Amino acid sequence: MKRAVIVDDELKSIEVLKAITENFIDNIEICGTASDIKGGIRIINETKPDIAFLDIALKEGDSFQILRQIDNINFDVIFITAYDEYTVKALKYSGINVLYKPIDIEEFEKTILKLSGNSKKTGQAIEIASHLLQSKFTKIPITTNKGLTFVSPSQIDYIVNKERGCCIHFNDYTLLETDKSFVDLTNVLEDSNFKIATENHYINFENIELSKTKRGKLIFKSGTELKLDSDEINRILKSMT
Repeated sequence: MKRAVIVDDELKSIEVLKAITENFIDNIEICGTASDIKGGIRIINETKPDIAFLDIALKEGDSFQILRQIDNINFDVIFITAYDEYTVKALKYSGINVLYKPIDIEEFEKTILKLSGNSKKTGQAIEIASHLLQSKFTKIPITTNKGLTFVSPSQIDYIVNKERGCCIHFNDYTLLETDKSFVDLTNVLEDSNFKIATENHYINFENIELSKTKRGKLIFKSGTELKLDSDEINRILKSMT
């Protein structure tokens, strides 16, 4: 039996989530609830749960403030939130578990099955989601084999889809390999100056040097050259007009 806590500033939401958990979800016991940041920290430290259901938006702040004050996040986190485009995008990119209000029982069951029990992965996912929401996507967290780094979208000239993950090419001629998928990166950058140029290339149109681009070569303001079919370059140029 896994032990879980609920933190939500709406009593009705706590009651609904507790009822769904106890009546429809096997092997989970609600061992404590709280309605604010201070109470959330206390209930997690006291009960040492396996799972924490946390409403992101609380009256006095958000649940990231709770998690920053927990010494060891050795439990799974499931965020509960109303649908919001930027929140959804940040949580999906981070890989963190999330349920949207009103809670759907079938989605709840699927989310429980996805829990990893990997506290290191949970901690990194929380850091990624928190940073994206705080920075309003002006800095994008990128996971590499050396850890987590943060980059500005304007620094990126283009992204290449690989068999496993992506290769990000920057305007200072450096590149970065990441295990983040092409879909993950295109989703998180879709409101910036990026567009999918080919099935394997995601390009920052703002960084293209139109006056120097030629047949078979896309030229960036940094001086970087990207070889593409002439038809592909023609489509790119047409989409910019």
